[in-house]
Amino acid sequence: MPIDLSQIGPPRPYPAHGPQFRRWLLAWAGCCIIGATLVLLLWPNGSPASGAWFWLWMIGAPNAVFLVLLGLRRAAYETEYLHALYYNQHWENRRHELIERGQQPLHVLAYSYRFPLEGQALAQTILDGPAVLRAQPLRDSSAVVRHTRLPDAEPDSGQVDPLLAKVLQQVPLTPHGNLYAHLLVPLVKVLRDLSQTGSGHLPKVRLVTDATSVTPDPLEPLRAVINACGLPSLDCEIAPASQGLMLADAWLDGGASRPVLLIAAQLRDVPPADSTEGGVAVLLARPSLQLPDSIGPCATLHRPVTADPGTMADGLATAVCWGKADADTVQHVWMTGFHADENRLLAGTFRDIGLAGLSSQEAKHLPDHALGHAGVAAGWLSVAAAVESGTDGPQLVMTRAENIQMAVLYAHKQPSHEYRTEQHAG
Repeated sequence: MPIDLSQIGPPRPYPAHGPQFRRWLLAWAGCCIIGATLVLLLWPNGSPASGAWFWLWMIGAPNAVFLVLLGLRRAAYETEYLHALYYNQHWENRRHELIERGQQPLHVLAYSYRFPLEGQALAQTILDGPAVLRAQPLRDSSAVVRHTRLPDAEPDSGQVDPLLAKVLQQVPLTPHGNLYAHLLVPLVKVLRDLSQTGSGHLPKVRLVTDATSVTPDPLEPLRAVINACGLPSLDCEIAPASQGLMLADAWLDGGASRPVLLIAAQLRDVPPADSTEGGVAVLLARPSLQLPDSIGPCATLHRPVTADPGTMADGLATAVCWGKADADTVQHVWMTGFHADENRLLAGTFRDIGLAGLSSQEAKHLPDHALGHAGVAAGWLSVAAAVESGTDGPQLVMTRAENIQMAVLYAHKQPSHEYRTEQHAG
């Protein structure tokens, strides 16, 4: 469940001030005048208006009443002040706990992707071009649509990784099985190294796919690929496609110490305009996990935040806070799923919350413009591109679906090409 700082409410205000001198001076004068008047009116007719007893009532009683009123007011003020003090101390402690929990990151141990990039790297295509999104006939030649798609046939065997060729011979010849093979083969070495460390280091697999409505068991081709890769049996589950980047949030909240392998796959029978197909696999682990020497994190992904358009400014501020970043140090944002008019509105929002470095067009990296929108894989496509870019400092990842999801990512180094697969468009 996303962490919401607003759930603890605002701090309690302290009382504006203690007893004010002028006000209480007037109160003292009023007590003295009223008290003296009452004493004179009620003083027995037969008693002389003199002596210690008379002056005790004349002066002492009004001052005693004033001191009682002053003490009661002071006690009420101190009580209100202490209540606010203790409440705010508890509020600050709770807020600190939520921020500390919100700033828990996940390390990106490895990643792979498969998209129709015409031999280019993903980050390079998005940052420098040339864009591969273009109008072309659909597979059945029924129409011409601006889109990109994966090749229908594999390249010559000499261009295919030997392990990948072996796996493709063993798995069912389905589009999803083929895609999973291309995503898992680049990660086999890392997964084997983790498995040799102990069963507690075996990742759980969470699959986000578009195939849940058309395939009786969407996990069957994935398990077949895992088995063909010679990997131990992994715990695989389907994850809701609507969660997107929030899968990382759910994993952090779950408290599991094991890594998680997130696989997002999007294939299309009839691609809509300005779309692409492909998939991303991202291996995430908590920083506390003891890793073998052969594995080092290539990036740090901080807890994602979700917001609707009306609260996007608050969501951005929270994402930057979770990412332990100063607003003026965020100079790059990877955005998917936003329309052109929303991009213009975002520039104003960035400036309003101090993210002025993101208001320029050069700071915005738009995978949708370079190769098309990747559907359920769009958010993780941006994560892979941000890691591969190797950009120093915090980078913001934003994806738009039912709501807006955003997270801060730090790339540790320029990733190795072993983490990706390239295919020529067919």
